[in-house]
Amino acid sequence: MSYGFIQQLQVFSRRRPLVLGAALALIGAGVYGFLQYSAAHKPSHSEVSSQSRKGGQQRYKPLPAEWASLTIQPCSE
Repeated sequence: MSYGFIQQLQVFSRRRPLVLGAALALIGAGVYGFLQYSAAHKPSHSEVSSQSRKGGQQRYKPLPAEWASLTIQPCSE
């Protein structure tokens, strides 16, 4: 083996821990950023409307005449 090739291997073996450390730091920062971004954009009340969360508001209640006129029909093409 030539002396130049051995020197290149020695330089690579000294730099490898630095490169691996930098790559792990970048991956860790990416995962942390993704988790923070997804947590910040997660809806807090996904199935409850803003009107129902306010509370104290009256809800619509059909009158007996409206209930009497309610009909159910089968689907047709």
